[in-house]
Amino acid sequence: MDKLEIYPSVNGTEGLFPQQVSLAMLYVPAQRWENLFTPEEALDKGTLFRALDLPFLGGRRTK
Repeated sequence: MDKLEIYPSVNGTEGLFPQQVSLAMLYVPAQRWENLFTPEEALDKGTLFRALDLPFLGGRRTK
C-alpha cells in the first residue's frame, strides 16, 4: 500500500487532501419550459414544472 501524503489545508493544519481537490461533480440537465403549474399551484407543490412533481415515498417503493 502506498504511503499517504499529508498536505497543508486551507487553515494551515495538515490533512489528507490537497487544497485544490474536487470534492464532487454534478450534472444538471436543462429543464424544458413546458407543462407548467400556475404560480399558485407551483407555490403549493414546491415546483413550477409538472414533470418534477413526484411523490415522496420516504424510502418505500411502489409497484
